[in-house]
Amino acid sequence: MIIRIAKNSDLDTINSIRIEYSQGLINHSDIPNHLGFITFVGIIDDSVIGYISLSPETEKDQYSNEVFLSVFIKSKFQGNKYGPQLIAKAIEHSENSKFANLIKLAVSPKNERAIKIYKDFGFISDIDEKKHLCKMVLYTKSPEA
Repeated sequence: MIIRIAKNSDLDTINSIRIEYSQGLINHSDIPNHLGFITFVGIIDDSVIGYISLSPETEKDQYSNEVFLSVFIKSKFQGNKYGPQLIAKAIEHSENSKFANLIKLAVSPKNERAIKIYKDFGFISDIDEKKHLCKMVLYTKSPEA
């Protein structure tokens, strides 16, 4: 798999992958690679098969070193280690830049396979029973860095 920064020409495919997971609830008009937001795409045979984004979770987070991670792989490509490759790229980007020192994400507690993958990368988890979410964080740099 080739991994590169997303381009605006990838937007339709990224939105179709989002729709597969969100049933149309997420809709962005552009790929904003600004304000600390970056999206990488995974490509096989010249086709985008998944993506990973690091973005501020809230407007306030634009000015901090905290980002929210979102990763999605087309269902027919899942289980082939493409997600971990994208996660590794996002973490590498964070570690090698001043981009972020804390990566946050949320995943369903029922998604044990994803939780294991995130834990293998060093993410720490906390189950939020009220929201039925597993919140996870990874420090890519010490807070003093």
